[in-house]
Amino acid sequence: MFLEQQGDGDHVYNNKKGRFLLQDTKKMNCPAQIIMREVIRFDEYKIMGDCTKYKMESMSKKLRAVLYKRDDASTTTTTLNFERRIYMHFPLEHKYHVSGEVS
Repeated sequence: MFLEQQGDGDHVYNNKKGRFLLQDTKKMNCPAQIIMREVIRFDEYKIMGDCTKYKMESMSKKLRAVLYKRDDASTTTTTLNFERRIYMHFPLEHKYHVSGEVS
């Protein structure tokens, strides 16, 4: 006989589909999410002066052309100087579950 759940008081063991959960999850429909955004800056392709739509599109085309040339195996690879930034947003509000030292 296959037992789907068996408990020893503190924990519920789920044996469904070969998965083993030591305890049930504490997060129950919480809207909190961690949002990450990666930004890569190419300082050599910085737009000087007024930042118009035309200038942004033309600089973007130049950068794409250089990046596609780097991917092509027949051309020599050039070095691109870039800065990689990762912005993270952590939620402040949790709902429907306990959080902090209590959890």
